[in-house]
Amino acid sequence: MLRKLSSLLRKQSLHEIRKTEPTRVALLGSCTTRDVFNSKFNSDYKKYFQIVADQQHMSLLSVMATPIEIKDKKIEGNVTEFYKKVYRQDLQKDFLKRLKASQPEVLILDFYTDVFYGAIKVNDKSFITNKKWQYQKLSHFKNFSINDEYSIYNNTDDFISTWMANFDEFYNYVKKNIPHCQIVINKTKFVNIGRHNGKMVTLSEELNDKWEKFHIDRFNILWNLLDTYAIYKYNLKKIDFDRDKYYCPSNHAWGWFYVHYNQEFYSDTLIKLKNLLKDY
Repeated sequence: MLRKLSSLLRKQSLHEIRKTEPTRVALLGSCTTRDVFNSKFNSDYKKYFQIVADQQHMSLLSVMATPIEIKDKKIEGNVTEFYKKVYRQDLQKDFLKRLKASQPEVLILDFYTDVFYGAIKVNDKSFITNKKWQYQKLSHFKNFSINDEYSIYNNTDDFISTWMANFDEFYNYVKKNIPHCQIVINKTKFVNIGRHNGKMVTLSEELNDKWEKFHIDRFNILWNLLDTYAIYKYNLKKIDFDRDKYYCPSNHAWGWFYVHYNQEFYSDTLIKLKNLLKDY
């Protein structure tokens, strides 16, 4: 009896010690998740969370596809160094290895990249994220034979079924290789509301781009479908998103766009995440 009590107290003590350390977090998604862990928006996030692996702007179809060898030491083209890095990662597909090596306690996902871009099949054997508009600026991209596009606009049924199969495979990989990792879905969405000079405006009208309200709604329908599949099939934790509360301010650090939000979103989401994981 005394030995059992001593063991229990020791476990409680270790649990309390661990809770004083930042939670080890990995991220797969976009700025809607990554910027919650950005000092520009949440200056004190490092007190609570340590980012041990992250991957942005990469379709799940690409994450799970066959790696593509890239011999060029330097990628040339008229894009930022950040997007050159993303391009290299999109080909090398090393996120799963980084994820396994880092052994995060929590993995947070959002599905913006699949919803907005989708994926393209290349060289008849692998997938990369469908960012042709950007990748075409890189000299290395001409090496590829571009096959079918899988997105909200093209081969949509095949895209959704392939995405679901890939998510199943991804989930099983995490459970096998990082068994104590908690997966959380960040349910962010496109917003078509902006704030400029103290007034609420329709973002697509102000930006004067092709993403009219109809397209914004289509994106969100698909996004909700992917969220729902992942959350309910595997009983995953989620961070809800209030489309009536959040909007894009004209002075956002990254400019006006449908997934750039007011400061309240970043503050709220950090609090929601801490509450969600408090008993973890």
